[in-house]
Amino acid sequence: MSQEIQTPSSGNETPAKRRNGEALRSAILDRIQGETRSGAPGLSAYQVGMIFGIHPTTARFHLEHLVKQGRLIRHQAETAGANSPNSHKSGRGRPSIIYTPADQEQAREDMIASLCIALESSIADPQARVESALEAGRTWGRHLSNREHRSAGGSSPSNPSGPPLNVLENLGFRPEPIGEDQRSCYLTACPFMDDALAHPIICTIHLGMIQGIMAGRGLRTRTRLEPFASPKGCLLEVQTSNKAIDKD
Repeated sequence: MSQEIQTPSSGNETPAKRRNGEALRSAILDRIQGETRSGAPGLSAYQVGMIFGIHPTTARFHLEHLVKQGRLIRHQAETAGANSPNSHKSGRGRPSIIYTPADQEQAREDMIASLCIALESSIADPQARVESALEAGRTWGRHLSNREHRSAGGSSPSNPSGPPLNVLENLGFRPEPIGEDQRSCYLTACPFMDDALAHPIICTIHLGMIQGIMAGRGLRTRTRLEPFASPKGCLLEVQTSNKAIDKD
């Protein structure tokens, strides 16, 4: 799930773009994962409603949707004092239920962290480590490019020489184009935010992934990814050479 890169605003307000369907559920899941990583037992529908400025019934609807998807599990909260700030208030006559990430979500996080640690520790030379991360990303990117080509019925993207906005959007990076030429964009969210903060090599893999997508389109490019370049997010720039490459 994606996490917004920009610093979240204070208070209970949440950006309007995150109030719709999957975007809101993604934000809720991210928040619950963050709370449990910090040692909290989970969040109740009441707490989610307070955080996101929505009615507890609406919060419960989205939480139950995530339960059905297998991303969250629900269980009865331990009793807390009525005046406790951590009390899992749920409304009169309603059992106190909290929601926590499912094991598969934690397994995903653990797997990513383990792969990063293995890559970082198994290659002593920093430059060789970077090249290995880039090549892993390029392999991923070529796969994504092939899938993009198949899903489009063989037709070319609307802006083949610019950043692969549709692919990045589908992955959860929420690209925001800069200027009319669409040669650069901000990645305003990241589905691997916590892992990237702990293991910056993930950003290198993402750079390789974008290079692989562009190579899969048969284009020579000079690609630059600057993590956390501004409050908006990471800066991606793609410059295309006039000379095409052999995709094979």
